[in-house]
Amino acid sequence: AARLESALNNARVDLMSLRTTGAGAEFGTAYTKSAVDPSMKDIAATWRRRIATRLVAELSANPQYAQMWVVGRENGGRELVRVDRSGLQGTIRVVPEVELAPKGDRAYFSEAIGLSAREMYVSPVEPQQVPSTVDRAPFPVVRVAAPLLDGEGKAFAVGVIDVDLQPEFDRVRANMVSGRQIFVVNERGEYLLHPDAQRVFASESATPTRIQSTFPQFDEA
Repeated sequence: AARLESALNNARVDLMSLRTTGAGAEFGTAYTKSAVDPSMKDIAATWRRRIATRLVAELSANPQYAQMWVVGRENGGRELVRVDRSGLQGTIRVVPEVELAPKGDRAYFSEAIGLSAREMYVSPVEPQQVPSTVDRAPFPVVRVAAPLLDGEGKAFAVGVIDVDLQPEFDRVRANMVSGRQIFVVNERGEYLLHPDAQRVFASESATPTRIQSTFPQFDEA
């Protein structure tokens, strides 16, 4: 539990840094003004490239980050910048603008956009689907999100980090003592880590499996 919490703390620190940096505020101001002043569109594009460069550096320094992105408040919550590991053989890439999509209906956006400057949203552990170009099965992630403020202190977007928990889960599995088993479950009792990989994220299948089914004494707990 401490190792998993530590992985999330790193993401909190990096989101706080992105939120408080002058570059984020400058980007927000240019992005907000570009909606009514066409002359600001080139400036907003310049700041978008700078933010993308910063996110690439963050992913390079933090192998546990699956992706980082900024979701704007306007246009249905359309992504402004996204950097992920869906390049050739899992390499880091800046997602082309034509691939950016509206995310305003996602829980991490609706929950985070209204938070105060000191608050952050942390999602449940969820399976992250991967593009067909990446040779990897779905893996467990936690999304950490926080509002990003423009120069006037108004939330213009949400910054998001996907934390890949698979390496931590693999370490837990590797450290199991012979003759014992370790399970990780969510608040509903659904398996996130199980000796039988087929039972992980079973809630996504037609036959969900919970720890209460295996150990009925846990049902009340």
